[in-house]
Amino acid sequence: MAQRIIEEQNRYNELRADIWKLASDKALSELEFIKMFIDTIGRELDVSRVTYSKLIDEQIVGTYEWHEKGMKSEIGLKIPVRPIRDLLDAQPKEWTIDEIIEQIPIEYREDAEALLRSLAKEFDIRSVIGVPYEIDSKIEGLVSIIRNEEKYNNSRELLGLESIIPDIIQIMSQTISQKRAEESLRVSEEKYRTILDSIDEAYFETDIRGNLIFFNDSLSKLLGYTRDELMGMNNSEFMPPENARPIYRRFSEIYRTGNPLKKAGYGIIRKDGSYGFHEMSASLIRDNSGQPIGFRGIARDITELKKTEEALKTAKVGLELRVKERTADLMQTNEKLKTEIEERKKAEAALRESEEKYRILVESTPDVVGIIQKGRLVYVNDRLSHVIGADMINNVNPLDLIDPEDRERVIG
Repeated sequence: MAQRIIEEQNRYNELRADIWKLASDKALSELEFIKMFIDTIGRELDVSRVTYSKLIDEQIVGTYEWHEKGMKSEIGLKIPVRPIRDLLDAQPKEWTIDEIIEQIPIEYREDAEALLRSLAKEFDIRSVIGVPYEIDSKIEGLVSIIRNEEKYNNSRELLGLESIIPDIIQIMSQTISQKRAEESLRVSEEKYRTILDSIDEAYFETDIRGNLIFFNDSLSKLLGYTRDELMGMNNSEFMPPENARPIYRRFSEIYRTGNPLKKAGYGIIRKDGSYGFHEMSASLIRDNSGQPIGFRGIARDITELKKTEEALKTAKVGLELRVKERTADLMQTNEKLKTEIEERKKAEAALRESEEKYRILVESTPDVVGIIQKGRLVYVNDRLSHVIGADMINNVNPLDLIDPEDRERVIG
């Protein structure tokens, strides 16, 4: 008997080691792990069937199982929970079908007994160890270890199995919970990366020393490095020395105050040696305990914007110079115009003075004076006006005022 106990204990230790090995395999999906977990228990224990069931709408539904060859599958089989709920809450032990029926409340017993004896006959069930499993503190289903009549009669007791089964089921529960968390994180990160890789802005995360630990493809494109080259690179390695120190002080201030940095411009040096300009906003990353562990931020390329701004500045300076020069020219022209106007005013005044003198002279002469333009008298002095009459000036042909003997000579 003692030898058998030792043999059983060694076998259970090997089983526990195999289960831990499965649990540590990160490459297995949740479903792959469950299948291999159930298969391992079935192969290493002296049992006829191991069933993994889920609790769905107050029914235990067979989802996956291992069984000996020739046995009928329980996958899809549904068993009501209510009649056997007390058994699920009890300490795990191996129950025969008769013992299970005896534990069912009297109000459910008749119907439940008919169902259980029918299932026992159809699926060759003599005894069951049923262990509920919890995921995140919620019962999600049941793992059932079953022996048929032959297995039960050949080994009336599964020595120590009732104590080890809860342990390995707990390992299973913890592993499933961890794999779901990892899958949720993977899906979240994939969604996160899909979003980040679809934007033009560069997203980055660094450790507390400024070494890159995560970034999107846009940062690689903006700097001209491959992902492998950029991973672990310190931000000072792609900045001109005159920018690296001020940026270091900015990040130190983020670390010291916890206040985010908004729209800080800085120069960068690309892998090919060309220069550019980025604008960055950054904030502090903290761990679950609130301790600073790094920085995250978004940067965008403003090289073309900088070039445009410089071109505008240059154009503005040039325009201001041209305006200044033009203003000087206009002022000079204005002075020249003022001089010309003054000279013209003087000339006009002199002309008026000359005309006045001429008029006085013409009006005071005893001779007749007239001005003919286009065959008409346009001016007569007082002497001529008296000769022909003031009212006749507009009606007189100037030639009529000339002696006929002299008219041809005048016309000629």
